[in-house]
Amino acid sequence: VPSPSVLVQWDMALRFAARSAGWCKKMTQPTARLSTAAAAVHEPDLDVLTSVEGGVGLLTLNRPKKLHTLTLDMVQAITPALQAWEMDPGVQCVLIRSSPWGGKAFCAGGDVRAVFDEGLGGDPAHGQGQAGMLTAEFFRQEYHMNYLIHEFPKPIVSLWDGIVMGGGVGLTAHGDFRVATEKTVFAMPETAIGLFPDVGMTHVLPRLFSPSNTAPSSIGFYVGLTGVRLGCDDLLFAGLATHAIPSEHLEALHAAILHTDVASVSDLEILLTDFQQTGSIGDKAASKLAANIDAIERCFSKDSIEDIVEALEAESQAPEWAQKTLKLLHSHSPTSLKVSHRLLTEHAHKSFHDSLTMEYRIAQRCMRPKSDFYEGIRAVLVDRGDPPASWSPKTLDETSDATVSEFFAPLPDGNELGLSLSKTLDETSD
Repeated sequence: VPSPSVLVQWDMALRFAARSAGWCKKMTQPTARLSTAAAAVHEPDLDVLTSVEGGVGLLTLNRPKKLHTLTLDMVQAITPALQAWEMDPGVQCVLIRSSPWGGKAFCAGGDVRAVFDEGLGGDPAHGQGQAGMLTAEFFRQEYHMNYLIHEFPKPIVSLWDGIVMGGGVGLTAHGDFRVATEKTVFAMPETAIGLFPDVGMTHVLPRLFSPSNTAPSSIGFYVGLTGVRLGCDDLLFAGLATHAIPSEHLEALHAAILHTDVASVSDLEILLTDFQQTGSIGDKAASKLAANIDAIERCFSKDSIEDIVEALEAESQAPEWAQKTLKLLHSHSPTSLKVSHRLLTEHAHKSFHDSLTMEYRIAQRCMRPKSDFYEGIRAVLVDRGDPPASWSPKTLDETSDATVSEFFAPLPDGNELGLSLSKTLDETSD
């Protein structure tokens, strides 16, 4: 049961939101909030919890010992819940969080270790998009879920408290609101494990805007290629997070969303902005992206990854940043870097549908026997960096355009992602 101080905090936050936005109709007594919180203490032993309360679809990731990494079973639990809430007129919005409050992670990515274990045997069927194989089904069903979220007609609020990476980004980045805290650590680190920034992020990253908001910037290329870790200030600066609220206020925010009328995006915007004003976190000017934006533009606006490396080597105005960035790139898969740069470049002008379709092709090529994915997972997750990854090819110069083009080739007939919203709903419910 929450302590009296927490209940007081909830009551103050709720009354603040109600007073500032004029939402008194659906406010409840503190005893009702207490019962909701107490029930949450006794959560069942499931990896994903779904329920509806106060017109809000609640989706809670509940795998804290594994940092809430997404498994195929979790995707298969999330998708039908979202489908049901889309059709339910009693659900006004969706709230996504992790349990417990104040934990280490929101979601540290997809459970790629399970995919690694499945594909390690070297069966040549891996990498062809063949139905029923985990190396295909995990990505196929995850990408269908990503598309469902992108097309979802009701507001989605996600609470990014702690680590949010890879699959956790895909679960939330395509919704309406992403709330960062002082604990948020964001990254798309896929090029370090022989993959690429997927889950629809090859569509999102090249569309991040410069501070003037007049044209897309090179921030997305920097984030997607290096896997650099971003904090709250950076996420606000880049537009990846929409709001910043102290971690200790999230439980009160959760209660406020449940007990106030938030039937529209504008209602949620007002409520989230009110809560943002209760804290003192989230300063765009303090972002390390802001501090290095000119250097990022100089170096990551180039037409190839080789030109980016050359620009970093020549960078004289921000030499320390450039050397750290070079060190990151040199440790990553050369093939992944080349494939990712091409994806980010091409998907700046493609629809979300087409971007996900191509991402699925690339993901399947990464599942082929002896690909860099298996070496990357071995180095990072199995042997924990000792010895470090030995990529094949070993350098950018050795990675030919023909090698890169193989990743973009069509899959065998019947094995493509086959993405459309109506098909997503039909297939996933089978």
